[in-house]
Formats: sequence, C-alpha cells, structure tokens
Amino acid sequence: MFQGIRTTGRTLKRHRLLLAVALTLIILPPAAAYASTVQTYRQSANEVGGQWHTTSPVYANRDFNRVYHKSGTQWGLAYCDSVTGCCPYAFGTANPWVDPRGGGVYQEAWCYNVNDNSGVNWTCQTTIP
Repeated sequence: MFQGIRTTGRTLKRHRLLLAVALTLIILPPAAAYASTVQTYRQSANEVGGQWHTTSPVYANRDFNRVYHKSGTQWGLAYCDSVTGCCPYAFGTANPWVDPRGGGVYQEAWCYNVNDNSGVNWTCQTTIP
C-alpha cells in the first residue's frame, strides 16, 4: 500500500530555502534590467550664469536631478517636458544639491550655475533607464 512521501522538519526547511533561492534568482535579473543608470550631462568649473540640459537622450524617465559643487554656492535644478514646458528652478546650496521634486516620466533635466565661481569642479547628473 502506498504511504506517500514522508517529510521531516529538516526536509521541509530545505525545501523552503530552495524555493526562496529559486524565487530570488527569478526576480532579481528583471529588476536589475530596469535599474536606472546615472548620467553626467555637464561637468566643468566656474561658468557662472550657465544653464545646461540633457542631450542624449534629451527626454527620458528620470529618478533624480542633482549637482555636486562647492558647498555654499547656489545652484538651480529643473525639469522640462514636451507637453507642459519647464517647471521653475529649485535653488539650493547643499552639496550635492538634489531637486526636491524628484524625477518624472519623459523629462529633460536642467542645471543652472547661479554663483559658483570657486574654481572647484562641479557635475550635473540625472538618470536614464
């Protein structure tokens, strides 16, 4: 007479562990494929009054817009899209200064050097899918 498969507590724990590992291996590759890549769209020193935007691609889904610069100098960050236009610059002096509005769908990222004439290299960055 068929008695079925007997499982002990130890065997059950192994099966659960194996299932967890298998699910992790299935879920992680697609998640990694959708992760964003940081894109530097302008890097220089000085250039007070300059405004720069993303060019390749101009519009993309963005997770953030930030600038690394000399602390205490003022920078502006903004987003534009092809439908509603540009939002006003968000200004700040923190390093890095990150646009507090976060990212957006199909956006162009902008950075604006208000008064950083320190000679220290600065970098404007955003993300691309």
